[in-house]
Amino acid sequence: MVEGFFLVLLMVVIGGAAEVAVSIDVRIEEKMRLTSETA
Repeated sequence: MVEGFFLVLLMVVIGGAAEVAVSIDVRIEEKMRLTSETA
């Protein structure tokens, strides 16, 4: 049953990394939009 535990742990880590990547992507898009508006 150790394999199942590691599988769940891996899914949680991948899910967390995906959320962080999405939040960073949104932040970059907002920054680019702000710079293009001021320019």
